[in-house]
Amino acid sequence: MKTNLSVLICDDDRFYASGLQALITEWADARHLHTHFADQFQPRARSELIFITQSELSPYRLHALRMEIPASRRHVFIIHEQEGASTDDFNSLQENCVIMSRQTQPAIIRQHLETALRKLENSAGQTLPAIATVTSNSPLTFRETQILRFLARGISHATVARYLQISEKTVSTHKRNIMTKLNISRTTELNYWLIDEGFFRPPHSFSSLTSNSNSTNT
Repeated sequence: MKTNLSVLICDDDRFYASGLQALITEWADARHLHTHFADQFQPRARSELIFITQSELSPYRLHALRMEIPASRRHVFIIHEQEGASTDDFNSLQENCVIMSRQTQPAIIRQHLETALRKLENSAGQTLPAIATVTSNSPLTFRETQILRFLARGISHATVARYLQISEKTVSTHKRNIMTKLNISRTTELNYWLIDEGFFRPPHSFSSLTSNSNSTNT
């Protein structure tokens, strides 16, 4: 039996989000579940119950939910701001995805929570795969992270190659390896990943993109 539950509510409507959090907390307390509410969308944080509005569900986040979190270990509740909105964009999430609206009654939400809890308990014995992240323990190398900073600024492969004194083909190889590690297949998805990870924050100067650029070239 589960004793802990991680929840993410991704909704700019603070009034609605606060009410939803209160409902979930009351429901969880009645089942002796300790709930942890995440502060922001982070696939690697592995939130088990994810409530997210349609407007907050960017293509990158949709990709992350589909590819980086096993469906058996996450239940996504997509909140439509308007009744009757199209759900075609969310078909790729397949199982364990609930479409709701701000008008969905609390009793119905509780029913969905009960279903999600049962499924989470049934899948508790499954092993989770590792997820790529850019941290001190990241599978991305220093050079790959450095190249990401260049690409996030829209700098061409040829310019990156000249600045780092490596071949343009090597830059392309690094990019391809990065996308493989992140389980990303299209450049557009990589761009959304760069945005969500904060790589698009403007540096103080061009040279800050290449801090420690004198490290061993590859």
